[in-house]
Amino acid sequence: MYIYIRNMTLIAAILISTFSLTKAQESDTSKYQYILNPNSSDKECINDIKRAKTDIESGQLKVTETFGFTPNALRFEDELKKLSRELGLEFEIELISDVIIEGQTQGCYSAYMDYALSEKYGLNFKRDLYRKADSLFIENIINNNRLVSNDFCDQSAEPSNDIQINPSIKVKNFRIVEDSANQFGNGFPFIDLGFIIEKNGEIGSFKIDYWLPASQANRRYKNQLLNLAIDEMKEKYSTWKPGRIVGIRARTEHSVRFFFQNEK
Repeated sequence: MYIYIRNMTLIAAILISTFSLTKAQESDTSKYQYILNPNSSDKECINDIKRAKTDIESGQLKVTETFGFTPNALRFEDELKKLSRELGLEFEIELISDVIIEGQTQGCYSAYMDYALSEKYGLNFKRDLYRKADSLFIENIINNNRLVSNDFCDQSAEPSNDIQINPSIKVKNFRIVEDSANQFGNGFPFIDLGFIIEKNGEIGSFKIDYWLPASQANRRYKNQLLNLAIDEMKEKYSTWKPGRIVGIRARTEHSVRFFFQNEK
């Protein structure tokens, strides 16, 4: 978990890691000193601590994480939520802004929740809970065919036989509008084609993860372009090596970007 301190007289950022605690840190509560005595001018931190105390007093003790605007940033988030519920705890993500306000600290809500957890369950509680959640995550991959985002794989998924994907698809049966003024995508429409790779390498469950028409005139061709991308995938990249977690093949959720150009 990260606490961001926006105070020129303090360290710019304090990293509290649940996975890399040394023995000295495991028995040291000094990492909570700031949230127990924040600067009187640090209103953001003080207000977040008050909010955490109010939630705790109402019975809402939480396992928390601080992230920027990145979804699903814990690979074992589902397992962590389950374990938290079994302990009567809630799980919550505290979003951290990239807007820097001098002298103001973000992440104090989560930091105070961590402190409260350590007071009730012991200093190593959160670290041990995360390790248990990660072990359950691995167990679910092996026994329950758990779906895993390729972003979380230790070894990324790739087409069989190490084939390099050609991201460009030629459009033959209709004419798309190429907008050179649209720099995103170099003026060409594109689709991020989402799909699932089974442990045996078969692919399916195609969908659009994101698409950019480049021109409003291309919106009418959305389904046709999707079908072109699916046909391209099935014809040229029909089998894959699934992603791996600690060397174990995982049912993998992946995405490939295809650009579309008119056939000259």
